[in-house]
Amino acid sequence: MIKPGDRVTLFSDMRKKATVVSLIREKSQSWYVGGTSDLKTRVHIQFDDGEEVTIPLDYLLPLHE
Repeated sequence: MIKPGDRVTLFSDMRKKATVVSLIREKSQSWYVGGTSDLKTRVHIQFDDGEEVTIPLDYLLPLHE
């Protein structure tokens, strides 16, 4: 489980390392035959170079340094 303060890396580019700032739960905008899907989790992260982004939780891997 990833939580604020954890070190993470991008699944698509493991050279980029970051720290989790916060987790954001938001409603899904997708509609299905039986209703809507569950809440989505997005993660606000800060890369080591100072850049901050908010991306889906699925794009991250925990970093064990």
